[in-house]
Amino acid sequence: MQIQIPPPHSYFTLGATASGTVTISTPLVFHTYQRNITTGLGSIPITGTYTGSPTAIQANFNGGGWFTIAASPGGGTYSGSLTGQTAGQGTLQVRFANDTSVTASVATIGIGDIYVCIGDSICKGSLSNNQSTVANGNGITATCWESGAWKLANDPTISGGGGSFWPLVGTQLVAVTLTYPVGFINLGTGSTGLYFPSTGTGVWVKGQSAYDNIAVEVTSAVIGEQPKGFLIHLGANDAADPTTTPTLSVYSTLAAALVTNLRNDFSGCTVFWAQLGGLTSGTPPDRRSAIDNVRETIRVIWNTASGAWNGPVMYDINTDDGVHVTTNAKGLIVATRWALAIIEKFYGGTLGTGRGPTATSKTINGAKDRITLTFYVPTQPILPATDPAGWRVLDSGVLSGATVTATRLSNTQIRLSLSSAIVGTPTLSLGSNNDVADNGGAVLTEPTDSSTNLLPAEAFIASVLATETTTMTPGSFGQPMNASHWDVVMA
Repeated sequence: MQIQIPPPHSYFTLGATASGTVTISTPLVFHTYQRNITTGLGSIPITGTYTGSPTAIQANFNGGGWFTIAASPGGGTYSGSLTGQTAGQGTLQVRFANDTSVTASVATIGIGDIYVCIGDSICKGSLSNNQSTVANGNGITATCWESGAWKLANDPTISGGGGSFWPLVGTQLVAVTLTYPVGFINLGTGSTGLYFPSTGTGVWVKGQSAYDNIAVEVTSAVIGEQPKGFLIHLGANDAADPTTTPTLSVYSTLAAALVTNLRNDFSGCTVFWAQLGGLTSGTPPDRRSAIDNVRETIRVIWNTASGAWNGPVMYDINTDDGVHVTTNAKGLIVATRWALAIIEKFYGGTLGTGRGPTATSKTINGAKDRITLTFYVPTQPILPATDPAGWRVLDSGVLSGATVTATRLSNTQIRLSLSSAIVGTPTLSLGSNNDVADNGGAVLTEPTDSSTNLLPAEAFIASVLATETTTMTPGSFGQPMNASHWDVVMA
């Protein structure tokens, strides 16, 4: 469904009689306000001018009732707020109380949910083609704040940006909100991160330029309440740094502080964070460790930080230029994963449906030659039935020539059988480095759920395996899986 944008200089209509005229100066078309997270209602601050002698200025929104917003206007200007309004998107009107034929209106004003998108160039937008948002069946559409004005959420969603995920995310979100809009404030900035070798910090650390600009832009956008949430793409530049590899300890501290500061500074908002995708650009001194430390940090944030929520898992996506996805098809995959995560959190999605399988148990038998993985899988069974990829088994960090046979035990379990036993402390990773995303052309398939979108299992890095304490007796051992893509490291 197409959104008809009013032509220039027609953001409002005037009604005039002998008693005067009235205009609306703010808000302008597509302005979107954050609804209150408790009541679901919103307020619209209104300013304007008039001629004549109104006894009061009244306003209404989206066909609702008329309320006085300026009881005794004077000097040819007025201001006031229309409060307690039901979330929605529609026309804002004002009129004289003593001559209701004197009116003005602004189309496509919204009260809904606002998401602030922060991070690097992946957030800013690097798809080859600009994307367009699509209204739902009720005509409700996504919007964005760009270059100091609200507009339809078509790319670019930020000055200097390219094609981005956000128009596509907006299309999917309004399809479930049905009666009210979502808006995006895209603050993505290329070549930025949390980590900088000389100081240990980057521009998204509180007190640095990018972080401090968040409050400036949110204030300028005039959204009324604090934003609903933050959507983060960060980590690519940190992992690609050519001089120093971010340690897990350092990066975890920086990431945890970012989440805490956002929630403190923006009234407990929810922080969503995308897990780093394939990364082949740059010349990091230890690419595997750099990528793994960033991915593991984000996984831990999802599962332990107050107010944090998962964004899309991306380790399975082979980037097109070494850091970005640039095709429409891959952009839609990322956008869909974003939307599913947000829908699960806020818009009635079933628990777990915005997230792929998550490992709840990782054990090894007493002989140390058999690993059993149990997953929480909302949409079962776990897939594929054969040859899941992306695993890395270690024993004191030394690679061995042992082979692995993988067997799906049940809808939620996978078993890895090793041809020779682990000697020391066993650890297991899923989604390490570019083992799945960049694999020399081999066709690999990571574990996924059985949903239409085949959401990949959550990556985890160097997880220590617990020793089995009971003997498992599966009902069916399934079929052996091809072992050609498993790495085993032994002491």
